[in-house]
Amino acid sequence: MGLLDSVLFFWFVVLVTTGLFAWLAWKLWSLHSIPKQIAKEQGWSQAKLVFWLCMLGLIWKPLWIVAVVLVVIDWDALANWIRKLRLPESPAKETEVPSKANNEPGEDVQS
Repeated sequence: MGLLDSVLFFWFVVLVTTGLFAWLAWKLWSLHSIPKQIAKEQGWSQAKLVFWLCMLGLIWKPLWIVAVVLVVIDWDALANWIRKLRLPESPAKETEVPSKANNEPGEDVQS
């Protein structure tokens, strides 16, 4: 019981607890900044938007979720899908191959 009443043990517990909270905060920050790092590595023009969504996501979590969604979306595939919705594919036009029978009189047909 003497150990629990000592000042040295008290400071040991304080330092371990503070270190544990600091480590936990660092890991949470690392997890929280993943979308920002991915956007910056890929050189996106909306990297600042993702950064601010991550920062404001510390206060309001749905903004962080929006930042994650922005990072994981394949924007080229999404753009192609939207184009297909707006402009449905028209049937392929048949290419006309001129035949020898359709030549006008006076034209030389070379074989």
